Amino acid sequence: MNFKFLPLHDNRLVVETVVALAVGVIGAALAYFARLPAPFLTGAALATTIACLMGIKLTIPNLLRDACFIMIGIQLGADMTPEALAGAAHWPFSALMLVVSVMMIVVIIAVVLKSFFNFDHNSAVLAATPGHLSYVLSLGVGVGADTSRIAVVQSLRVFFLTLFVPAFALLGQETLPSPFAAASPPMVLSALGPLCLVALGAGLFLKKLRVPAALLLGGMLVSGLAHFFRLTPGATPPFLLGPAFMVMGMVIGARFRGVTWSFLKPCLAAGLVVSTFSVLVACAASLLVWQWLDLPLLHILIAFAPGGLEAMAAMASVLDADSSYVALHHALRLFVLTVLVPVMLSARRQRDSRHVT
Repeated sequence: MNFKFLPLHDNRLVVETVVALAVGVIGAALAYFARLPAPFLTGAALATTIACLMGIKLTIPNLLRDACFIMIGIQLGADMTPEALAGAAHWPFSALMLVVSVMMIVVIIAVVLKSFFNFDHNSAVLAATPGHLSYVLSLGVGVGADTSRIAVVQSLRVFFLTLFVPAFALLGQETLPSPFAAASPPMVLSALGPLCLVALGAGLFLKKLRVPAALLLGGMLVSGLAHFFRLTPGATPPFLLGPAFMVMGMVIGARFRGVTWSFLKPCLAAGLVVSTFSVLVACAASLLVWQWLDLPLLHILIAFAPGGLEAMAAMASVLDADSSYVALHHALRLFVLTVLVPVMLSARRQRDSRHVT
């Protein structure tokens, strides 16, 4: 699927963008009136996925996607006050458990995919990797892996987790935060505008460094520093944050653009296995950490959930979780994968070369 800037002279892209927005709005509205958790995110993701699998062509312009990433990043950074970060000294055990859980997920799922789903070693390792999709696909091209199957299995993992985490939240809370509610008063627009520009600059710099989710992290870092030093108090206004969550859901669903049912069906079982086992490991690790930390279980689960960084960061915000805790753990997960996955791929190449000689 291609996310493109939107040339106004290209009528096809204009129509595809308008249709995508209409699908996202309808999905978000239906989820909201059905009182589903995180309705703008999950409703838009589900509706866009269904539309793509029906063969409807949807386009989400880069400009719109990136603006929403920055907006969600700024919201995440709004929680990084001195009081919120005071508990960071108690997180080392939690970080250690995250590293252990990530390694278990990659190693065990790779074995399962090779044994039961006819994946070759490289494709199995990359499909089992819980996150870092662009990095995973670039590695897949380099080692000759089946990137189409990897992309679909990875997209199914993100999609299932986007639906699962809010559903799990219903089990632990009688009421969920309103999608229009903010934990703190909204930031004044005269402060939000300059903050967005600085966040954009930081995000583009991180993007040049090939940092994953660069614009979201740029917004979070700039907003976090501004809120830590109390330069820009307040949260992202709900009238901007709601549409940003909706576009995030559309981005998740649009990963299935061009995927046919005939190609999807054999990948569904693998995607379900990857998602289910990943969730079970994440839940087990979360329960252990919950006994150690004075944090709600839901917050820990979101931090350990092996979903996409952008999706889980948005989930942390929409479910009113501890954004600094969640963001730190997902950043750590990506760092671990950056080191672990090439090691697993190269170890297999070294074994193969020894067998050949």
